[in-house]
Amino acid sequence: MSAGLQRVVVTGVGAICGPAASAQSLFDYLAQGGSAVRNHPALGELDHPACAYIDDELWHGTPSGHGPQARLALHAARQALAHSGLQALPAERTGVFVGASPCEHAGRDALVGLAACQAAVARCLSQGGHMPSWMRQGGAGRDAAAAVAELCGGDVYTMRLGEAGLASTAGSQAIGTASRHIRHGGIDVALAGAAEALSDCVPMIGLGPLGALCRGSDPDPRALSRPFDRQRRGFVMGEGGAFVVLESEAHARRRGARVLAEVGGFANQSDVAWRRDTSAAVAVDGGEHARCIRAALTDAGIEPEAVDHIIAQGSATVHSDACEAAAIRAVYGPRSRTLPVTASKAALGHSLAASGAIEAVLAILSIARQGLLPTLNHHEPDEDTAGLEVVTQARPASLRHVVSHAFGFGGANCVLVFNR
Repeated sequence: MSAGLQRVVVTGVGAICGPAASAQSLFDYLAQGGSAVRNHPALGELDHPACAYIDDELWHGTPSGHGPQARLALHAARQALAHSGLQALPAERTGVFVGASPCEHAGRDALVGLAACQAAVARCLSQGGHMPSWMRQGGAGRDAAAAVAELCGGDVYTMRLGEAGLASTAGSQAIGTASRHIRHGGIDVALAGAAEALSDCVPMIGLGPLGALCRGSDPDPRALSRPFDRQRRGFVMGEGGAFVVLESEAHARRRGARVLAEVGGFANQSDVAWRRDTSAAVAVDGGEHARCIRAALTDAGIEPEAVDHIIAQGSATVHSDACEAAAIRAVYGPRSRTLPVTASKAALGHSLAASGAIEAVLAILSIARQGLLPTLNHHEPDEDTAGLEVVTQARPASLRHVVSHAFGFGGANCVLVFNR
């Protein structure tokens, strides 16, 4: 840590995802091998109706009066504040950082019919790409950011990117950007995270043609998403929200807060050499992913040999997983064979903007609990994903440094390093 820079610590976490209404219950659920992936009853007409949607009874407990994305954000944000021991954010030197997807749609309470959605997409393509109003970027993300800002006050920063593929990193960027503001002394306390409510026809149809969504069927929809497995064929959609409370170490100590982990490093980069295919747009050999990982480790002041665990992007698309595996091998060398890797999207789906925030919470709790979470549906790698130790059973572990990846298939890369 350079002179004059503040250490940044995590003092509270909150989450809502699948059947879990708290960060702690989510960690427990995953540790027990649970999966939130099911066939959505409203999506039976689609080729891929499976997704990781939130149980109805959990929705009844989220704040009303806002859209679904804002409701999830408020639930997770309030929980993170309570967990940190703060009733509210301080009136001064405070920031609110919200990751948001570019998708705006009718939402959970008014699902757009399949035929109407397909017709709108067809019109979009025939009219040169002009999206219908309920698919344009911004509204849902602004609603979530405004709702959290109204709850907490403070300066508001929205990490909103222009393409859905880039939005995969928005939650991680919110946390990393907040940590930098604290580290450089601009603020003392931040609430950072993201939320996504995407289990309806709009993202399903929008992402389907890209080849990113898992195609085909399985008697058990929980077996569809297979990160780093030779039979991987894409991800399933998910929804949820996660927020963290970050503070300067000095501020946390002054108020006697419990520290869960330290934000040690952050890197946020874009691929400078990538190709576009049917499933992803990332560097062919994983070199850009590796560049971002190394930058985050340098920012944290640690060598690759010090890393104890990786929470991977693990999107389960053929090309993305191959590139991420290549990056891990490039950065860690022979250690990649014994460095535990967990990919939670097999159980939670891919919640776009929220996914990085959710996985950051899982990394923080892995340190706090000193334990590894399992990766579901990983049985055998192929030649592209071989050479990794993918964790398939929960187990205790001594964890000092945990790295969390967020690699968007639009070319955005974001890596966080958390320390014990």
